[in-house]
Amino acid sequence: MHGFAGFTLDTGCVAMVDGANGNQLNGTVVGTVDSEDSASGDVRDAGFLPTTFEGAVKGKLRLPARPQLVGNLPFMEYSFGQSTNVHLQLAMTPSGDLQVSNSAGTVSDQAVSNTYAVDGGFGAGDYLFEVRWARGGNRRVWMNTRLLGTVALPATGANPSLGDRFRVGIMRLDGTDGGPAAASVRAWQLGERENSTLGDLP
Repeated sequence: MHGFAGFTLDTGCVAMVDGANGNQLNGTVVGTVDSEDSASGDVRDAGFLPTTFEGAVKGKLRLPARPQLVGNLPFMEYSFGQSTNVHLQLAMTPSGDLQVSNSAGTVSDQAVSNTYAVDGGFGAGDYLFEVRWARGGNRRVWMNTRLLGTVALPATGANPSLGDRFRVGIMRLDGTDGGPAAASVRAWQLGERENSTLGDLP
């Protein structure tokens, strides 16, 4: 993914883009207090974002250690209006599962949220994600090339606003250990269509 136009950073937190390494974004947060728990990169240039109400996304998450959570830790989000209208969000849950969700009035008329079990939870290591969706159609989710599930996205109402921000990194850390915490996201690709061809990742 190219086009990082800025970062969402709380006090003392760090986010850096390594353009020579799959545009890897390395984020570190200080702790679990709301004023020090965000370190993510934002893509806002419309030239890099879908112009339809469908799409495909693929990318990697690297964790140096298992996060200790009391709330969800979102690490990828495609939205309109500063996260108030979320077309797609990927997050880790306190139980170590993957939650995939969207807000009402986006890719579906009602909010749709699904939780998928991760064997052993999210520990130290690399994770590959791929999601394909279409408003009024379906959303399919893969992790480490394994299909986790397919869900319907019913939509009969008026089309919503297109997403204007693609965000990756640590968006919020609700933890029990007080931090710090770190994560890396790399080689994310965002396609215009549900059937867009996404390349192999480095």
